[in-house]
Amino acid sequence: MKDLNMETNLLYDSSTFSRNRNKKYKKLHKKIYSNTYNSTDYNNINTPLNYLCCDFYSSNNKSLIGNPMAVQEIRLNPRPAGLINKKNDCFFNSVMQCILSLHPLTSFYDSNVFNDNQKFSKSFQDFIRIYKSKSVVNPSDLINVLGRKIFILDSNQQDCHEFLTLFFLHLYIELNGKVNDLISSLSEFDKKKQENFIARTFFGLQKSIVICGMCNQKKEKIEHFSCLTLKLENSIYESMKSYEKEEILSGDNAWKCDFCGKKNKTTKLMQIVEYPKILIIQLVRFYSHTNKDSRKIDVDGILQFKNTKYKIVGYACHSGTVRNGHYVSFGSRNGEWFYFDDEHYKKQESIKLNETDAYVLFYIAL
Repeated sequence: MKDLNMETNLLYDSSTFSRNRNKKYKKLHKKIYSNTYNSTDYNNINTPLNYLCCDFYSSNNKSLIGNPMAVQEIRLNPRPAGLINKKNDCFFNSVMQCILSLHPLTSFYDSNVFNDNQKFSKSFQDFIRIYKSKSVVNPSDLINVLGRKIFILDSNQQDCHEFLTLFFLHLYIELNGKVNDLISSLSEFDKKKQENFIARTFFGLQKSIVICGMCNQKKEKIEHFSCLTLKLENSIYESMKSYEKEEILSGDNAWKCDFCGKKNKTTKLMQIVEYPKILIIQLVRFYSHTNKDSRKIDVDGILQFKNTKYKIVGYACHSGTVRNGHYVSFGSRNGEWFYFDDEHYKKQESIKLNETDAYVLFYIAL
C-alpha cells in the first residue's frame, strides 16, 4: 500500500553529539546505547540488548490515582499547530509532532495528575494543553525543563531518535523506574503491562537465539523492546523481514558456546514474540560521523504481523547531510494528514508514502 488516502482512514547519528558532555551524561548514554538489537557480543549474551524508551506507571505513585485504564476512553488527538524553531530545534519539533499524533499517549498525560517532583510529566502535560489552544506554539518552556536532564537539548543539531529515546527514558526514571529494569520472561511482561500504561502501550517482546555451528546447541534470551531499529530496505515490510532473517556470525563476531566452549561460526536469529500496541521503527540511515544512507523507502500505510494489524499515524524525515540537515514530519490528526515543518503546517489531501526520506515511524494497532 503505497498511498494512504485520508478518507479511508541505529544506529543513531553519533556525529550529532556535542563532544563536551558532562561525565554523568556520557556514562548514561554509554549504558543506554552499548547494546542494541544487532549487537554481536554473544559471549556476554546476558547483557541487555535494549534500553529503549522505557517508562513505568508506579502503583506506589500517589499522584497517579484512580483507574489508569480510564483515560483510554478519552481520545485526545489535538488539532495541528506549528512549533517555533529558535535554533536547531527541528529534530525536537519533528518527533514531537509525531508524539502528539499518538492519542493514547496524549490522552494519558492530559488526563492524569502529576506531583511537583514529576517535572517532565507536568511540563509535557502543560505543553499538550497549550498546544490544544494555539495555532503556533513556542516549546521553549518544555525544552528548558527537559534540558536539565536531556543534555542534547543544547541548541545544536541532534538526532531525533536519540531525543525520543532519552525523552521516554527520563519519564521512566522520574516515575520511580530504573535504567536496568528488564523484562526477560512472558510472565514478567504480562505483569508489567498490568502495572503500567507505557508497558501496555509501547512494549513488545522479542527473542534472540544463537546456535553454535560446532555442537548445534542454542541459547535463547527474551527481552522487551519499545523501538525496532531496522536496516534500510525497499519497504518497511522488507526491513522487517531482514530483521528476522537468519544471520551467520564468524570470526570476532562469533559466539563462544557455553556448552562446548568453542568459538565457531554462529547462527543468529531474532523473533518477535509479541507486538506492542504502538510500534515505533527507526531506520538505519546514519553511519559513523559523516556517512548517511539517503535511499528512499516505501512506507507501508498498513502493516500486518501475525494477529496484529497496524496503521501508520506519523513519521519523521531527514533531508540533507549528517552535518547539515533538516527534519520535518507527517502526522495524522482525527483522520486528516498534515505536513509539519517547524512553525509551518499544511493539510494533505492524501499522503504519498512511496519513495520517502522516512527515518522514524509510528504505527498504531487497529
